Amino acid sequence: MRRPAMRRQGLTFSLFNFAASVPCWSKPNPVSQRVVTCFWLISVILVTTFFTAFMKASLLVKQDVERIWDIEDLAREEKIRPVLLRGSGFYQAIKFTHVEAFQKVYRRLVEQGGALPAAELFSLSTLQDIQAERAAMLFTRVAINRRLHRHCPMLHGEFYYARHPVTRLGQMREGGLLDKWLAEISAPGCESVVAQASSSETESDEGEASASLEHSLATFLLLGLGMGLATVVLLLENLAHSWMLESAAERRGGAG
Repeated sequence: MRRPAMRRQGLTFSLFNFAASVPCWSKPNPVSQRVVTCFWLISVILVTTFFTAFMKASLLVKQDVERIWDIEDLAREEKIRPVLLRGSGFYQAIKFTHVEAFQKVYRRLVEQGGALPAAELFSLSTLQDIQAERAAMLFTRVAINRRLHRHCPMLHGEFYYARHPVTRLGQMREGGLLDKWLAEISAPGCESVVAQASSSETESDEGEASASLEHSLATFLLLGLGMGLATVVLLLENLAHSWMLESAAERRGGAG
């Protein structure tokens, strides 16, 4: 006589029965349920731990790999082939300068045939050698950008430009020398817009805070998802176990 009444009460009674029976729980029976629950919780903990460790390792500040930043670095790296445009100003400057680093680069340039025509200098094979750090190009940045975009769909990776610090840049700006140069080389109507340092620092801080929040949010979402699934599985196992007990009691009552 109980079975039809329990079916009419439906899911609400089952949830109430589950919540009310929590203080009276004993060890789950049979042993397989304990094993499944134990392995599930251990798996959630392990996955969350490994994910958190991976995210922390990804957020660590890594030192830059050894790169070529000036002509002295290029002179020391004998395995890297210097390439430049044949007959350009770079070629003449390297050829006639008396600086030892430039002379080493020029000798290697002649030995390895690095003075190339424009078609070969900006060819796909040369750019792939530069990308693989087998060659280094001596050229102006604007000209490289104009010619490089044609091969971008076929190049998988990144390039970088050598940097050389200008220690007196602040003094040159305060003295008005940079404004004078810009006025002489700029076309009529062109203006130089300089971003404020405070705004850039604020944007950088906001970007770092946003990135940190996004990575932490992913960790909490994964943990919540795992615990939610574990709760659902535990609830289903408890309902199935209760149903099995009721079925066994009914069979014993019918047999009696």
